[in-house]
Amino acid sequence: MEQLGWKFEIVAPRVDESILPKETPSQLVTRLARLKGEAVAAANPYSLVIASDTVVASEDDEIFGKPKDQGDAVRMLGELAGKTHHVFSGLALFWNGQRVEGCSKTCVVFRELNDDDIDAYAASGEWRGKAGGYAIQGLGALLIERISGDYSTVVGLPLALLGQMMGQLGFSLGQMWEA
Repeated sequence: MEQLGWKFEIVAPRVDESILPKETPSQLVTRLARLKGEAVAAANPYSLVIASDTVVASEDDEIFGKPKDQGDAVRMLGELAGKTHHVFSGLALFWNGQRVEGCSKTCVVFRELNDDDIDAYAASGEWRGKAGGYAIQGLGALLIERISGDYSTVVGLPLALLGQMMGQLGFSLGQMWEA
């Protein structure tokens, strides 16, 4: 949002991020974004609330959240190395008693990585708090062969979807540029 020049405050509500039985990655991130947004909107009824959540999922929909520790990051990176995965970012916007929500999906292909590559990246600590154990906007960009879709979805805030959803709430592009 800094990239857009918007003034904002970050609020991190505590919500249970457990995966429900048979929940797909897109359902999960949309539900978690909604829960986070509801918590913040209840305390800030006159603010535009933008809530998001992101997960990484393997081709067979195994969900990778945030690693618990460095060993978990190494495990995740090892499972993603040389393979295609998907990044799902869910959004929920709250404004004037209205709510809109959606999800964006981007395909990411990791290059082949050896154990030294994975250990070196994990040692950087960049994996902390990052779905799938990497950050495309940092050193993690070196792990990626290519993406197909919205780069900002992989960062964790799908800007194209955000613009569409703000339009659904009645904001014009001019208003978004002046925010």
